[in-house]
Amino acid sequence: MILSICVDTYKSVFFKEGKFMKKVKLFFKDVKKEISKIKWPNNKSMVKYTITTVSFVIFFALFFTAIDLLIALIRSIGA
Repeated sequence: MILSICVDTYKSVFFKEGKFMKKVKLFFKDVKKEISKIKWPNNKSMVKYTITTVSFVIFFALFFTAIDLLIALIRSIGA
């Protein structure tokens, strides 16, 4: 009983006069239009950004490893 009411409500809201499919088509049309406005980076920029990101990751990994080893050394001396 409740399920049939929910299904009927769903159908009346989304499939009434084909409005649902029109909205879906409009959504994807708008997405395509917005994606065409994006200025995508070229290969040179991507290599630069990738090197920068990897460098920061390696730097912080080494930094936190050094801090961790330093704290472990201090704790071992104190024990």
